[in-house]
Amino acid sequence: MILEKSRLNEKEFEEIFTKLREYISLIDEKELRLNLTRAKEIMEEIDATDIVFIAAALSIPNGVVWSDDKDFKRQNAVPVFNTQELIRYSKKRSI
Repeated sequence: MILEKSRLNEKEFEEIFTKLREYISLIDEKELRLNLTRAKEIMEEIDATDIVFIAAALSIPNGVVWSDDKDFKRQNAVPVFNTQELIRYSKKRSI
């Protein structure tokens, strides 16, 4: 599905995915479950479908959410960057 949506061939996808993996942290399922209750308290009244994303961010040191969904900005437990903010940040840091 990703190849189809991105219109990348398999080799191009593998190259990009390999580079992205340098910046991706895998979260232990037990750690995620430990943070679901707090995430539910934070997001239940805002958007319950976003609970797992907050739980994931809470599960890693310095975790953040990258989303253009404005609902995330209605909480303050986890830093949230929209795409434009992330682009500005990466340009400042030459990422």
